[in-house]
Amino acid sequence: MALMESPAIIVSVLLMMRYEKPESGGSSLRDIVGHSFTNGSVVMPLLYTVVLATQL
Repeated sequence: MALMESPAIIVSVLLMMRYEKPESGGSSLRDIVGHSFTNGSVVMPLLYTVVLATQL
């Protein structure tokens, strides 16, 4: 369920990059993808699931 959040983050940032003014500094797509899969709301539930699975 936590991984479903990452594509939404990527798409929203891509749309924002497309429609923002060109003179403003931006991030690369590689940075955005990396951050969307490693942010706390994705990593913490996955780690919690792994810990629970090993306890069974």
